[in-house]
Amino acid sequence: GRQGRVAISPLQPVISSVRSPKEFRIMMNKSSILLPIIIYLLFCCGCVSSTSDNDIDLPHAKPYQIITFEEQVLTEVGNRTSGFWLINADEAIGFEEWAETAYKAVIDMYTLYKKDHTHVLLIPNENLERSGLRYAEASYSADGKGALGMTGSAPAIEMYWKVRAAERQLTNQELKIAELWLEKERDFPSTDWASSLSYDAQKLRQFIAETLNLTYSDIQFPQLRMIEYEIDDSYRPK
Repeated sequence: GRQGRVAISPLQPVISSVRSPKEFRIMMNKSSILLPIIIYLLFCCGCVSSTSDNDIDLPHAKPYQIITFEEQVLTEVGNRTSGFWLINADEAIGFEEWAETAYKAVIDMYTLYKKDHTHVLLIPNENLERSGLRYAEASYSADGKGALGMTGSAPAIEMYWKVRAAERQLTNQELKIAELWLEKERDFPSTDWASSLSYDAQKLRQFIAETLNLTYSDIQFPQLRMIEYEIDDSYRPK
């Protein structure tokens, strides 16, 4: 079952309890179950620096909650480590608050875990964990090699930071459609062998329309356009 979520202040991060995610399964390292406990003890003993040591002003960052944590080791690029976090932040509203909250979460998680690549997605709520919808995403590559452990094409371009946020908030209707879509799609398995979908989209849309008392044409899975958030790319968290 799900473990309780832990609220994290943007100024004083603490370790969240870790649970197994339903999706986004890359390669879950079993040692990550003990890792938060070990780091928490080191943090309390002063062996891990607080993010308060990172001198950066993020006035729009809001408290957030960690929903899931996964880690991956890329053996083909020198055992490069990556950490992937899903978070949500009920108090964050709008482009700047989403962007800076995700940005701050990356700084917090890098400070605590020191992964070569740290990636955070801020999602609307935990019911949309596997939806692909996000209000913000931020990543930091300590080695300048981006998500895949490589630089850009010649001339080589180092990639440290990437921060993006959605241009708008989902409406209540869109949230209900997305949540019901994810909850019920397995109830309508596809019978079309040529379809790329595992579910029958037409039947699912009709069910959602009837459930929410909407027209069939109203039922579309919501989309969010992401916009780059300008940051100081020279900043390096400690």
